[in-house]
Amino acid sequence: MTDRQKIHKILEYICGLPENVNSVDTDVISHAIKLSLAETNILAREIIENGDALDCTTKDNAKTNSVCLSRIQATKDAFESKKYLKDEPEITIKVIDDNQKQNAFIRFLKKFWWAIIVPLIIGIILIGIEKKWFN
Repeated sequence: MTDRQKIHKILEYICGLPENVNSVDTDVISHAIKLSLAETNILAREIIENGDALDCTTKDNAKTNSVCLSRIQATKDAFESKKYLKDEPEITIKVIDDNQKQNAFIRFLKKFWWAIIVPLIIGIILIGIEKKWFN
């Protein structure tokens, strides 16, 4: 799962909380969606930096090393619009077909033709000398 997919999971969890619950700590989220607390904290800070939740961390959160996220309208908007899933980078896989392999071989031959022809000519001359073709 990518970080952006994990952020979407966090938003899904926050948006799924009862209406009377407006904030949640990352230690609760990390247990619910099965991520480490450190990773959840990093992703939560990214959500806050992007303006998709408010930071309501207090000194009590320092005891649990967690961040507190407060749900706002932007949180719901980001989840419902799948904001973090839309811009997933596409992975391009380059497939080399036989034609491309042949082209690479032809480029190699054009570049190093002499390395093939010169030894071939020398070999023919040496065979000719040994067989006495030139007498």
